[in-house]
Amino acid sequence: MKFNLAILTLIVVFVSLLGCKDPKTGIVIPETVEKYPTTLNTEWEYETASYVAKYDKNGNLGNDSLLQPTTHSILKISSINDSINEEKNLVRFDFSYKSESPIVNHWYRNSNSTFERIAFSGYSEVWVTPKIRKSDPLIFLKHLSRNLFPDGIIFSTNDSAYFSKKIILQYPLVVGKSWDVFYAKDYFISKTIVGKRLMIFNGTNVECFDIKSIYYRGNGLDRQTDEHDYISLEYGLVMRETIIDSLPLTTVENPYGTGEFLRYKSTSTLIRKSN
Repeated sequence: MKFNLAILTLIVVFVSLLGCKDPKTGIVIPETVEKYPTTLNTEWEYETASYVAKYDKNGNLGNDSLLQPTTHSILKISSINDSINEEKNLVRFDFSYKSESPIVNHWYRNSNSTFERIAFSGYSEVWVTPKIRKSDPLIFLKHLSRNLFPDGIIFSTNDSAYFSKKIILQYPLVVGKSWDVFYAKDYFISKTIVGKRLMIFNGTNVECFDIKSIYYRGNGLDRQTDEHDYISLEYGLVMRETIIDSLPLTTVENPYGTGEFLRYKSTSTLIRKSN
């Protein structure tokens, strides 16, 4: 009996260390949930660079050229116990450009199951749709890259506050997990942890979860946009990379396209973290 009890104890300990399996996906769920870092006064600085390349008549992609000077944005946790209306115990992030003073705020709840955005200020819930034709796509892309924070939100100096609950991360972070983020009718993003990848930060290899975003709009799957977030549970968002491919080159004279196509690429890279 003592021998059997000892074996049973070892089995229980072994299973608890491994975690249990999700019955639907078969994914092993760890017992201890590691969460996105939300320590008070933590500050992140990101450098965002945007490039555009042109396809020739044979479909060959030319060299990337810098669309405009790189930008720097600052994210800082200014409170870990904030409230807005009836929502309590929220983490408040302040977002700003390094060279400018306007600040917008995001309020998150970092629970044991999700990292969820509860509310935000500074802009309306409008997302850029790359399939919309523009008379000058280069001006459109400059506006997009100039006003895009690393979390993918359009920047504005408007100080209005909006409630919009969105699951940014679903815990625990394990390869194979996926969840949907709904923004409007017939518009949602499916996020999937497709693997892990080593990224370099301050000369050190950092293991990150590779989270791919797949966009769905009213007319179906958006095959133009390829977006990945590389997230470390120690450092937070280490890099976001967005590629919008096969954008038609249009002009005022040719609003439906000149027959030429562009590829847009934007990377937001963590260059400093402090707390």
